[in-house]
Amino acid sequence: MPLNAEQKRLLLSLLPQTGTFSGKSGFDAIKWLKEFERIVDVYETPQVILPAFKLSMKDSAADWLSKLPPNVVGDFGLLRAAFLERFVPNQFQDELEPLLRRKQVSSENIQTYSDYFLGILGQMTDPPSIPRACKMFEAQLLPEIHTRLSIRNWDN
Repeated sequence: MPLNAEQKRLLLSLLPQTGTFSGKSGFDAIKWLKEFERIVDVYETPQVILPAFKLSMKDSAADWLSKLPPNVVGDFGLLRAAFLERFVPNQFQDELEPLLRRKQVSSENIQTYSDYFLGILGQMTDPPSIPRACKMFEAQLLPEIHTRLSIRNWDN
């Protein structure tokens, strides 16, 4: 179904906010997708999500998109799954989990370490459960902080 004039105006206003995705290695696909979905969700207009997504692809990502079957390109759920499968390889998930086990260093305050930890969690397609993530976070804190802070009873 073609977009009406209001939807076209909305689409044009969304594009500068969503940015583009090039598909280049090292470009954080999950972060881009979450931000894209957050921006599009604010406007609560599902009719523009597919056109906005398609127009946001450039370079190798646009080439990838052009080779997808019409049924995938026409369904955001399928398109999203194909995007994650292509640009977030499974081994990437395996590379992230050990980064959650990096110990806080003495030159790092708890906010900086927390931001690092949450940044890694935010990139994961299948993050650990909240209780497990909390235990992992607590275990990596500096000993002087760890002894004063205890996150307990998450399993109840």
